[in-house]
Amino acid sequence: METLNYVELLKELVALRPVSADVAACNSVADRLREVLDGYGLFTAMEEISGRHILFAAAMPGKRPRVLFSSHLDVVPAADGKQFTAYEENGRLYGRGAGDCLGNTMAVVMALIRAKGRFSAGAVFNSDEEIGGKTVPVMLQRGYGAERAVVVSDHYEEDRITCREKGILNVTLIAHGEGGHAAYLMDPEKNPVDKLARAYLALRAAWRNPADRYDWKDSLNGTVLEGSQAVNQVPATAKIRLNIRYTVPGSVPEILEKIRSAVGDEIEIQSENACEPVATDTASPEVLRFKKCFESVRAGHEIGFAGMCGATDARHYCALGLPVIISGVKSIGAHGPGEYVELASIPLFAEVYYQFIATQGEG
Repeated sequence: METLNYVELLKELVALRPVSADVAACNSVADRLREVLDGYGLFTAMEEISGRHILFAAAMPGKRPRVLFSSHLDVVPAADGKQFTAYEENGRLYGRGAGDCLGNTMAVVMALIRAKGRFSAGAVFNSDEEIGGKTVPVMLQRGYGAERAVVVSDHYEEDRITCREKGILNVTLIAHGEGGHAAYLMDPEKNPVDKLARAYLALRAAWRNPADRYDWKDSLNGTVLEGSQAVNQVPATAKIRLNIRYTVPGSVPEILEKIRSAVGDEIEIQSENACEPVATDTASPEVLRFKKCFESVRAGHEIGFAGMCGATDARHYCALGLPVIISGVKSIGAHGPGEYVELASIPLFAEVYYQFIATQGEG
């Protein structure tokens, strides 16, 4: 059988426009990928979850291979529809989802095809990662999993393996006061906009954000403001939403108390803990095995470890109680207008993945 033309397949999948909210488009990508993998003799199964087609593929029969890979097929929207017509330039493939995460999908697919019939490895390809990845827990409930390790093919860091992610806490600060016509002066102590502004500035003064993304501390950013619907109206209620990325599992109560202390009792606080942090022991045998494979492929390069401020489906696979490794192809500008993947990194990571699969032994 011919070698997979991963560049052309990647272009084809990008062109299908699998934006997360478009379930039909996401399903078309899953269906097309299954067709390709069936053609290479892989063992595939398609689960339907809330109308979505979630693809499982494996080099050998069974729902729980020794190593399970995970890569998502959905992408974020693009302001310019031209991003769905992928093109090559200077060794890069530009297009929405070229790196996040369809380029990673190509690396996983290539490794599985090579391992077919010899090594125990499989992959889940879901289509809602960009909106929470709620299909992954259902796949785990339906018996899909791994015996030894999970590799989430996502998030590029130069010569690094990601073994930790920050948790996500969404908080809304709400100030109540007097609303009315903006033509008339209002006491700043009663204007909810003023009250909210003071509270937010007090919180920012009390909170020390990380110096950069490698400074592993809790971070806080204001994201959404809500108030009046008219420029000449003072609202009776004003809100600001905060996105907090935190590092210590179980620390939400402490964080909320810190916020309460800073903003005062007049401000209402609502919170939603979106997900807990992820942490895999970098000294675990499977992580060290993956590191050795990575260093073998990247001869002359020492592979280190990194953390990420964003979130992936890794948080869902923690339920398996296995090492969860995050590593992926060189993708730059994810979610932006100039998103691209370095094409040479796709076979490179396919080789890393294959070597890791092979270290688990045949059969």
